[in-house]
Amino acid sequence: MKSILLIVFLLYVSGCSSSSERLKEKKESLERESKTYTIICNMPVNTKKSFKVDYENAINPFHIRSGIWRFTTIEGKRIKSTHCHLEM
Repeated sequence: MKSILLIVFLLYVSGCSSSSERLKEKKESLERESKTYTIICNMPVNTKKSFKVDYENAINPFHIRSGIWRFTTIEGKRIKSTHCHLEM
């Protein structure tokens, strides 16, 4: 019984991160989520149009089928387009 408790305790201690590591990860996450990202789409008349989006729309901007990108800009405009790209 004592050996099982010792093993559980050692697994618990080795699996936990320190508070400074958690604070660092939280700070990096907040910085990443507070940034704005630019999605650039090619328009039919050989022009490019750029749209500013938040982190949530940047990580998941497109519909699963057929390559149609669906996202909402920071201004609240809903966009549905093809031939878009995003560099993070």
